[in-house]
Parts: sequence; structure tokens; C-alpha cells
Amino acid sequence: MTGHPNKEHFRQRQRNRLYEAVVKAIEAAAAERGVRRKDIAETLGKEPSQISRTLAGPGNWSIDTVSDLLFAIDAEMDFDVVRFEDRRKGNRFHPGGERPTAMTGSAKAGTSTASRITLPPSAPEHSISRSGTSRARSLEPTGG
Repeated sequence: MTGHPNKEHFRQRQRNRLYEAVVKAIEAAAAERGVRRKDIAETLGKEPSQISRTLAGPGNWSIDTVSDLLFAIDAEMDFDVVRFEDRRKGNRFHPGGERPTAMTGSAKAGTSTASRITLPPSAPEHSISRSGTSRARSLEPTGG
């Protein structure tokens, strides 16, 4: 089995994808039908602060948590399983498939200060700029 991420990276990627899908669905329900976190909390018999904590970032959600959040917005998930070898290759954010080595403090904090992430020497000569406000990403040459 080659060509796939290590187990921990894979787990985090799945958590991120699940989180993104659920949050997008909740945002769509808010925009289309005016659903608020308070409404979700009432539907589920929980405190609004608990819903806010759950939605604060990707975590190790149980299937019940995902089901409850989607139930509260009258939605459910569709699933597709894709083999690694069948998944489209390419990663527009990390040339050469290498992961960044480190983030500066402002990038970790999500501030609006532009920060630079430098790729390891084995990767092509590029760096990634990230603007904390728009979360836009672009590739820029690091110099010649």
C-alpha cells in the first residue's frame, strides 16, 4: 500500500473533511432558513455554549455528534468511499507533496499579519503565503 498518507495524517484529514462538511451544512441552513446555534441547541436539548464548543474546530466527533448536528438542521450525509489509487492526484498547496516544516506564531494564531511557511529542502524552491483574514493561499518564488 503505497501512495497514501500515514495513519495519523489520514485520521486528521478525515476529521477536517467531516468538520468542513458539517459546518458548511450548518452555514447553509443559517443563510437559507435563519437557523442559529441557539436553535440547534434547543433541538438537541443542549446549551448553546456546548454547540459553540463543538463547532469551534475539528475534533474527534462521534458518529452520534455528527448525526445530532445534522438532525438539528434537517439534513443527513451521503458517503462515498474512494480508494487512494483512484483519488485524483495533486496538491495545489504543497509542491512536491511535501508538508510545510513550521508555521510562524501569527499563522498559528490566525492573525491578519502575513506569514511565510517554508517547505523543506527536498521540495521545489517555493514558499506559501497565507493571509489570516481571507485565508487565501498562493505560491510565490522564494528568490533566485
